Amino acid sequence: MTGILMKDLMMLKCQKQFFFVMGVVGLMFLVIYDNPTLVFGYLTIMFSFIPLWGMSQGLQPVIGANFGAKQYGRVKDTMKIFMYGATILAAASWIPSMFCSEKLLSLFSVRREIIEVGVVNFKMFYSTFILYGIMIMTLTFFQSIGDGKKAGMIVMLRQLVLFIPAILLFPKAFGASAVWWTEPIVDFSMIMFGLFLMLNELRKMGKQQITKS
Repeated sequence: MTGILMKDLMMLKCQKQFFFVMGVVGLMFLVIYDNPTLVFGYLTIMFSFIPLWGMSQGLQPVIGANFGAKQYGRVKDTMKIFMYGATILAAASWIPSMFCSEKLLSLFSVRREIIEVGVVNFKMFYSTFILYGIMIMTLTFFQSIGDGKKAGMIVMLRQLVLFIPAILLFPKAFGASAVWWTEPIVDFSMIMFGLFLMLNELRKMGKQQITKS
């Protein structure tokens, strides 16, 4: 019972950490760039995360129980199901945002001239969100097996070590347009890194199960 409580607290801490850093970066965008489209894009990502975090709440006890029972095959099967499900859920936000960008921007009283210029940039900025479900399920996986250090490492490496320096330096090196493609590049890199760590952990579990049998 104590172990489950500790995992829940660890997961809550990681979520708070993630949203706090996202909020700080969003405020930085507002202060430094003063670009309504950019701020709207960042707020869209933040709010689109909420259903994914909700889905992760269902994954955590299933992975935790099967990992504790050393049912590693079930852990792998559960991760496949939730990764596919999370991608479909992310697509529910991604598809309207990519194909109805003008209408969404107009809801926030963004001026017409800004909408015309900003739609392409917004799509670029939001392009990798369809993969965010994979990132959230990966973080939840590590929290569920009691390896919160890796989950925290992925969050902090993405937000503080890579993203903030990149968003400050790339526009100076490559021009203002770099603001829009920095986020997708950093996100894609970190999602692949987290996926690599998770697959490596699942391979270790598979070897343990073979040895056990």
